[in-house]
Amino acid sequence: MRVAILIAILILVSYELAFSPLSSLSVYTETTDEKLFKERPKKFIFYYAHAGFSNQLYALQRAMIIAYATRRTLVIPPLLPHIGSATHTKFGGRAGKNFKDANNIAIEDGKAVMNINSTEFTSWSEILDYDFITDFTGVHVMDVWEFMRTEFGGALLNFTTDIDEMPLVTSWMEFVDEFNTHFENETIALIGSAFALLDIDQAFKLFDEDAFERIRIASLCFLPSDKVLDLIRAAIIHVPKHYVGVHMRFGDMYHLSQCDETNAAEEYSKLISSIRGANITKGSAIYLGSKDGNAKNCFDEHSQFEFRVFSLHDITNPLPLEKKFGVYNISSEIPSLTDAMGAINLDKGTKYLLIDLMLVSLGHSYFFSRVSFRPKSSTFQEIIEQRHKFREQYMGLILNNSSDHHHLRKYGDVRY
Repeated sequence: MRVAILIAILILVSYELAFSPLSSLSVYTETTDEKLFKERPKKFIFYYAHAGFSNQLYALQRAMIIAYATRRTLVIPPLLPHIGSATHTKFGGRAGKNFKDANNIAIEDGKAVMNINSTEFTSWSEILDYDFITDFTGVHVMDVWEFMRTEFGGALLNFTTDIDEMPLVTSWMEFVDEFNTHFENETIALIGSAFALLDIDQAFKLFDEDAFERIRIASLCFLPSDKVLDLIRAAIIHVPKHYVGVHMRFGDMYHLSQCDETNAAEEYSKLISSIRGANITKGSAIYLGSKDGNAKNCFDEHSQFEFRVFSLHDITNPLPLEKKFGVYNISSEIPSLTDAMGAINLDKGTKYLLIDLMLVSLGHSYFFSRVSFRPKSSTFQEIIEQRHKFREQYMGLILNNSSDHHHLRKYGDVRY
């Protein structure tokens, strides 16, 4: 009991420190009135969503930055289905667009949500804690489905602009000033593809690192909803304790048909060498996340079954674990994987992606590989890397009752 009280006191102190007024607020407004955090601004920002899950998270981060800087409420578009998912929605299969075309599609999204009910709308609130976002960053958020049913919804349908692109980010305050000049009299500002605003992150970080890190934590390292926590609880009991996380990123059009293919063989060799070089001992448990169902079999072949490898298939088709491996003891009642999956109103592909994202990042250590993947880095792997920094806090949420999750707010003390 005494231990519990002490922990509660520490949590309270951390919470108060984390939510002291941000010194940078006065940069954007003439007052640091606490109402800035409590009242939803009656001007809004909306953007065009496209690409895969991790790119959508980066888009959310960049849109949150602009909403914070301009004191607007962020209207969040639907969460698009996982690329390749068999689930069909009104919002799937999208690529990047220029500023005007992206805004036109965003307006069409506003029209589309007026003709669907809430269960047909794929909300980010299925996996994110919206209240945490607002409390932790000061940015108020709402779904476009909700926004279109307010008195302000008509502003989206009637939106027009005479600019062809967003202002260039040369200096941060010049960007904010130019943005406000363009959209000062607009109830809602459409910013095209938020993901495409690549210069936003670094410019804002240099200007206000504290605010940037809070927004980065609330988006890329998002606090999972209770539904997602239940999903991970239902999944993690099927992998051993003390496992290592591995993610293999294959090109979008690449399929691993033969384990001895040149590109794949080279990357497997480098990956396994890295794992051995990190003193991961023979027989250690590995959770391997990948979109390719053959990735695990090829890993076993190239490593000559040196490790005990688990994958999504072992989560969805579990076998009893050997006693020597041990399992995680979770204090709360664990739903079945079927029930946990069914509770999340998203496509199956996104739910599977969430399991991979969470389990790889929860490994005691992690390793990455990319096969026939042209970009120099993977945004999905970048997010795993960021989330791993909060492994201890996430494990605390997963292994304990989900109602006790607010202590995770203190993770704002972490610096990148």
